[in-house]
Amino acid sequence: MWKLEINTINNVSEYLDVIRKRGFLCCYRGQTQDWPLVPSLGRLKDRNFLDGLLEIEEEIVEKFTQYSYPYLENKSMSYFEYLIQAQHHGLPTRLLDFTSNPLIALYFAIEENISNTDGVVWWY
Repeated sequence: MWKLEINTINNVSEYLDVIRKRGFLCCYRGQTQDWPLVPSLGRLKDRNFLDGLLEIEEEIVEKFTQYSYPYLENKSMSYFEYLIQAQHHGLPTRLLDFTSNPLIALYFAIEENISNTDGVVWWY
């Protein structure tokens, strides 16, 4: 059973105390705001959720494969590996980044947070 736990944390020391108390969990995701966990492909404007999104992703990956070929070391990658590379280079995909390092998630929760809102770290 999933349990939602909300902690308000004011500094890195408190954050690390919560991590130690809960045990080091396997996956963390930092966000500058409390947005739903939706991949960048699902956040494209003027689209119904899942309505043609996989076709758009296929086109994105096809173009990425075509134009990135001279720049990638491994020329014989699978579709999923190209998808990972496209995500890494900021293209919208169905992938949602998580990390096993709670400090990396904290970094993404507070980096470039100019909206004066609390950052969020999701974990499970």
